[in-house]
Amino acid sequence: MTAGLAVLAAVGVLLVLALAGTARRPAAPIPTPAEHRRRWSRLHGDLDPDANSWVSGWLAALYRVARPPARLGLSPDLLTLVGVWCAGAALTAAYGGGRWSLLAVVAVLGSGAADG
Repeated sequence: MTAGLAVLAAVGVLLVLALAGTARRPAAPIPTPAEHRRRWSRLHGDLDPDANSWVSGWLAALYRVARPPARLGLSPDLLTLVGVWCAGAALTAAYGGGRWSLLAVVAVLGSGAADG
């Protein structure tokens, strides 16, 4: 367990350095919340995100979380890598059992948010 956490920590540091080193100005303006919902709907078979309160809340939360990295110009590919890293952290924490499982839940949510 300790070795797995050490590897995850090292990879996490490398990801943070990569994120910081690749930041650039956004090429396009950041979409409004309404435009974000329209784009999400098109990508998901024209589903109405407002028809489900869970989806609507998740999209609102993702918009708030994604706005600062978008302003900084962080690469979406690197944010996806952060999501993959969070998934690995969740797996490692879940393997630890006990209270580590609570960290696994947080890591799974972080994975979804980073890749969202």
